[in-house]
Amino acid sequence: MRKLIPKKEVVVSQNRVKVALSFPPGLFHKVENLRRKEGRSRSAIVTEALSAWIERGKMKEEVKRYEKAYLDCPEPLEEVKAFESAATMILSQEEWK
Repeated sequence: MRKLIPKKEVVVSQNRVKVALSFPPGLFHKVENLRRKEGRSRSAIVTEALSAWIERGKMKEEVKRYEKAYLDCPEPLEEVKAFESAATMILSQEEWK
């Protein structure tokens, strides 16, 4: 599958695309201070942040699918009562501080 790269972007290599980003000054200075302390590049920081953002989006979608599936097919009341009874029995045997 061919990846689309906007015409304005500059392809630096097969694995990298160079882009210009704008940040509020306060955020930029915080990032600069932290990345220098860690000895990391701006590209590494932005790549990590965007990857984490994408993963959070995937997790949100998984939670939505789970919730929908649960709403479409919830446990029967008898099953819920059995779980509650088992949990109560097990937890009542624990020493609570």
